[in-house]
Amino acid sequence: MATTTSALLGLCESADVLLEGLRPAVTERPRVGPGRLWARNHRLVYGRMTRWGQDGPEAATAGHDNSYIAPTGVLHAIGGAGGRRRSLSCCR
Repeated sequence: MATTTSALLGLCESADVLLEGLRPAVTERPRVGPGRLWARNHRLVYGRMTRWGQDGPEAATAGHDNSYIAPTGVLHAIGGAGGRRRSLSCCR
């Protein structure tokens, strides 16, 4: 873990943007959250992209592709009868 943390810190010293999609506080545990990275590079744009947000009842729930698209009904649209896949018009 220390090697990975060191590598990330080094990369962020010259990076313009870091976008992460982890659960809240995951980057803070190995001490690579926005506060520490901004201290090394005040120009860094740090973005967090989560399905459930940073707080609220589902914030600690992991989000993955199926948990994003299943509740919207998109899985029904891309799975044809008998398990055949079909393309969505938006994705061709």
